[in-house]
Amino acid sequence: AAKNVINCSMELGGNAPLVVFDDADLDVAIEGTMLAKMRNGGAACTAANRLFVHDRIHDEFVYDPKATTITTRVAEVFHHRRGGCQDFAHLLLALCRALGIPARYVCGYVYDAKRGAVLGSHASHAWCEVWVPGHGWLGLDPTNKRPVNEAYVASAVGRDYRDATPI
Repeated sequence: AAKNVINCSMELGGNAPLVVFDDADLDVAIEGTMLAKMRNGGAACTAANRLFVHDRIHDEFVYDPKATTITTRVAEVFHHRRGGCQDFAHLLLALCRALGIPARYVCGYVYDAKRGAVLGSHASHAWCEVWVPGHGWLGLDPTNKRPVNEAYVASAVGRDYRDATPI
């Protein structure tokens, strides 16, 4: 039987993936993610470079634009699990930057033909763009858990809200 054993290695999406499942303790997951990425200053070949987070985590945050102000810090939003579109965008930015993924903050508007189907469409809206090598900037709307499409119109792009305030 030993002559049928084949040495092999398996890859989960390549490039050091890190998976956070739906039943994870988020505080422990964040601490573990930071450790996995920043071990040896991020220079270890096993440092996490791809992160998959289960959809349920999005559902644990409540869209509540009155819960925060423009001076609210990301840590407070994470702790209270509620905020507006700018808060959701800042959370995604913080996660991407912690993993060394280039990301930028986008402010603009979203056309909502159904009037109420898109959270944050009643006023200026915020989302992120994440750099995907070989593809370019990919727009992601963490508030509505979807990629940006032709309904999104950017008015400003920057590192964060201070660089890209609404007009």
